[in-house]
Amino acid sequence: NRVANELAANGLSSFFRALRTSEIDYHAFYATRPDADNRAALRRQLGLDENLLRDAPADPAGLGRLNVVVLVCESFGAEFSALHGAARDWTPQVDRIARQGLRFASTFATGPRPVRGLEAIVPSLPPIPTVSILHRPGSEHVADWGEVMRRHGYQASFLYGGYGDFDDMNRFFAGNGFTVLDRRAIE
Repeated sequence: NRVANELAANGLSSFFRALRTSEIDYHAFYATRPDADNRAALRRQLGLDENLLRDAPADPAGLGRLNVVVLVCESFGAEFSALHGAARDWTPQVDRIARQGLRFASTFATGPRPVRGLEAIVPSLPPIPTVSILHRPGSEHVADWGEVMRRHGYQASFLYGGYGDFDDMNRFFAGNGFTVLDRRAIE
């Protein structure tokens, strides 16, 4: 009986172990499916072959020097944007920029906190159990899209309208090679 086992193990030593490791048994607390089922669903949704390969021929002239801006807004729902069908036009400048570039119109939050979205966008991780990668020790120098962009000659910056110490954002982004500016550095 899992409940009885948890109650029997629940004590100071279990508390301090959890505090020290921030680890839980993933399969005990999160629903999963067999890998083969996940691959089959992915192939169906993306219309890919058995090897999950997609044909993306390279342009011999290269991409040129395009501006790349990834805009992440906490609590920015479609109900604020006329571009996404809202009756009110509360975000005309964001909508204008979105019309000029590549826009992902069907994106969904990966968790209830901003750090969950950032860990999905920057290092492209699904939500991981317990603590977000932004809070974990050793989260410096992880593979992320900023690294990819720097290899192609771009500057990777993290600009935050609040205080970047919140949720360890400044530490995480600076530790992964981003130039970091928060409200203390932006006029």
